[in-house]
Amino acid sequence: MSFDLKLRRTCDHRIYNEEHIVDADNKTVVTTYPITNRNVTVKVNGYPFPQNNQIEKQIVEDLTGYFNGTNNSFVVSGAPIYDGLNLLQLATQKNSIQVQIKVTDENDSSQFTGTENWFITQHLPLLTEFNFSQNIIPTDVTVKVNGSPVTVTDVDSVTGRIALKTIPLVSDVVTVTYFFKATIDSFNATTGAIKIKEYPTPSQQIKVRYYSRQNNGWQIVHDTQNKIKFDQQRITNRVYVANENVSSQINGITKIFKTQFYPIMPLSVTINTEPLQTLPNSVVVTINGTRNFPDYVDPLHGFVYLRTAPAITDVVLISYFYKNSVTPDIITTEYQTGINTCPKCNAKGYVDDIEYDPSGDLIIVENEEKLIQDVAKIVSTIKGSNTEHAWYGTSLESLIGYSLLPSFVKSQISVEIQNAVRDLKDLQVKQTEYQDVTAREFINSIRNLAITQNTSDPSYWQVQADIITQARTNAEFTESIQFESL
Repeated sequence: MSFDLKLRRTCDHRIYNEEHIVDADNKTVVTTYPITNRNVTVKVNGYPFPQNNQIEKQIVEDLTGYFNGTNNSFVVSGAPIYDGLNLLQLATQKNSIQVQIKVTDENDSSQFTGTENWFITQHLPLLTEFNFSQNIIPTDVTVKVNGSPVTVTDVDSVTGRIALKTIPLVSDVVTVTYFFKATIDSFNATTGAIKIKEYPTPSQQIKVRYYSRQNNGWQIVHDTQNKIKFDQQRITNRVYVANENVSSQINGITKIFKTQFYPIMPLSVTINTEPLQTLPNSVVVTINGTRNFPDYVDPLHGFVYLRTAPAITDVVLISYFYKNSVTPDIITTEYQTGINTCPKCNAKGYVDDIEYDPSGDLIIVENEEKLIQDVAKIVSTIKGSNTEHAWYGTSLESLIGYSLLPSFVKSQISVEIQNAVRDLKDLQVKQTEYQDVTAREFINSIRNLAITQNTSDPSYWQVQADIITQARTNAEFTESIQFESL
């Protein structure tokens, strides 16, 4: 009995470890091939990134104008409120919520007797404007004496003490503008209802900061392209510039101008795309609103060469992508594509490769399975490619590149298949001189040879035949043949 390694296996049509960066919107990844099911794996910088991942994200809501001076309760839009520890725990402590209120031109003149250079604010603790921090510095508050700003030398957020460089007179009007942290009376983490001690007026700026549970995974978007879109922004080095005005470089003579940012990148990129792959159609140039197609683009230095020189009065705009120096997130995808778009099997449904069993051992084929593999090998081999056995194979490749009638192609395929099976049978006869060939792997005849042309893609032909063994068993042979141009 003869054996052989199994060299053909069913293709899984799965695309492994395809690397990307997100597009200029900081959220979208365009895959190379269509995604045909939801069995998708995404990694960010080498770490698995769950599709339905969530995070506790800090939210800042502006409530300015919500209060009228008689109300002190409100409901946040992002309820429920969490504690910010990413443990799916609702907030239980008042310090999980911060309400920031702005006080404008608070009059503290009564604290000065002509000897002091400091005073205490009427509300505390004091906060910074943008990050709600109590680590404030003198520039975080604005003090005016008789309407004119004065220098603040020191400020204490806990006590509200503010020190000035000069000593105001007893007759001076001293005002201060600052932000302070409101006092939380009560809150309901589930509903998001919050009650504060203060009663803000309509003119006061008031903001609330808290933690809300937000989606931080990704979704599959099926449209004209195959996209994976993240819920939250990722880091990218791909930036889009819209309608950059370069009219100042136009003098009525020159045909060349330079973009503000470079290197210029193509419309579609992968992680390995280089600026030199940028074509002239990667930029959109308009002259007085009408698109103008450049003759040449120097992507490395940002030069764009027009066909004709615009007039000095023309308005010239350009839109383009460029690559900045930021280190981007590396997005790795693994997904399933369809048989017709699979780059591994080229729509054949199988790949010619060795196969391993679950224990890691090579899979061996014998009997009818080995016979079919031997037929597939001789049919797919180009005749003459084996210098030691120039007769081995078929001449099907001679049909590539010719516009031939389908009936002729079908006839030629049939002849080549039958000749290949005959040659293989002769080879088996010689093989019996050195090795046992069982009746179940010895060719007797070929029957029911059917050759059909693919209706959706005429370059593909399907060959089906029954190989009858000397043991009178049947081995079904199926092969896909593609001709690049017919």
